[in-house]
Amino acid sequence: MTILKWSDDYLTGIPMIDSDHRTLFDLVNLMDDEFSGPPPRDTAAMANVFQALVDYVEYHFQREEQMLSEAGYGGLDGHQAAHRKLAGRVLRFKETFEQDQKGFDAGPALGFLSDWLSSHILETDMNYVAHVKTESGPGTD
Repeated sequence: MTILKWSDDYLTGIPMIDSDHRTLFDLVNLMDDEFSGPPPRDTAAMANVFQALVDYVEYHFQREEQMLSEAGYGGLDGHQAAHRKLAGRVLRFKETFEQDQKGFDAGPALGFLSDWLSSHILETDMNYVAHVKTESGPGTD
């Protein structure tokens, strides 16, 4: 199943960011696949997907924030705050999963992640695109 469908609407025109965003879409969709399967579910595979998502969220946020810093983006503080909020929420979902792997209801986590990711890209991330491209930040070629 595909909870998040990629479209060109999500393209920033910054290759490294677009690649990262596609990977995040893939991870959320993989998480949906793992967590929506019929019982008995493979809790080890579910744990691996959750950890991959946590790791990639952190990786992507660091890359994006570095790019914004180098481009002198004035909205960096707010962008970092939004990132920290999401990273904290993903970690809390992961901790809840780890406390009750078999009984974990992934619906709220998947709903939040798909809504947040799509709106964050389309609204918050698109706000920096013109600035980064004007400043010829890294990864904009």
